[in-house]
Amino acid sequence: MNSESTVISRKDGCILASGPLSPEMLEALTKEAPEGAIIDPDVARLAGVGWAVGLPEDLAKMREALATEAVRPAIEGLSPGAIEWLAVGEHGLSSATLFWKVTGVRPGYLRDYDEDWVHHPHDPSDFNRCLLLIDMAPEIGAGLPVMRAASPEWAALVDHWDEVTSSFHAEAGPNWSRSKSAPKTYALMRLLFAGVQAKSLKTDG
Repeated sequence: MNSESTVISRKDGCILASGPLSPEMLEALTKEAPEGAIIDPDVARLAGVGWAVGLPEDLAKMREALATEAVRPAIEGLSPGAIEWLAVGEHGLSSATLFWKVTGVRPGYLRDYDEDWVHHPHDPSDFNRCLLLIDMAPEIGAGLPVMRAASPEWAALVDHWDEVTSSFHAEAGPNWSRSKSAPKTYALMRLLFAGVQAKSLKTDG
């Protein structure tokens, strides 16, 4: 099935093909694939080939393995604390957004989100997870100014980060060590976001 410029390989139950495929070669490739096989362009892109064919479950395993390899160079450049957070830290969508936007490395579960996707802390629990991330990887805290460009809500939080942090620690203690609720901090966050909404309405008007 191979020609000088076409390479077809088999890995983990999947068939990978690079280079030009004639109609006859494509037909033969399709016949060789197991019943129920599909073509997965994402796996092909990650593998650096033109075609990736296999059963959905085999392709899913390959996609996960290839995605891990694709981000490995970036992960190897992270601090030990950042790597530890990726592995065992307390995650939420807002803390994951913070990590992604500051480091450029997105946690695996955000892999399918586009570059414009942003999630900001909505309540003290979200905010606490961001504080825990910064405790584990202080360089994330140093990169907070980057988040001003992420969204108006993030900009408002960054501009008042110390104030919200002080409120949360005074009310609930670090990581809820003093209390399991923080209504004053929640009210402060809602006030900040209300200001963002007011500015947005004023601009739209």
